[in-house]
Amino acid sequence: MSNLNAMFEHEARLIFVSDNNITFLLKPGRHKIHSFEMLKCGLIPIGNKVANITTEGLKWNLRKY
Repeated sequence: MSNLNAMFEHEARLIFVSDNNITFLLKPGRHKIHSFEMLKCGLIPIGNKVANITTEGLKWNLRKY
């Protein structure tokens, strides 16, 4: 979490990659993330409230308008 916080505070455009994870920040706006082998997905709001969010293809999709 401290790495995510540092990325947010310094507006760093970094991608952290490990054997099991890919971590990156999304700027406000609309995004589409494609993955052919993603087993898990986590969304963590940092810095601002999330006004609208919709996900498709996850085990538990999110729908908030």
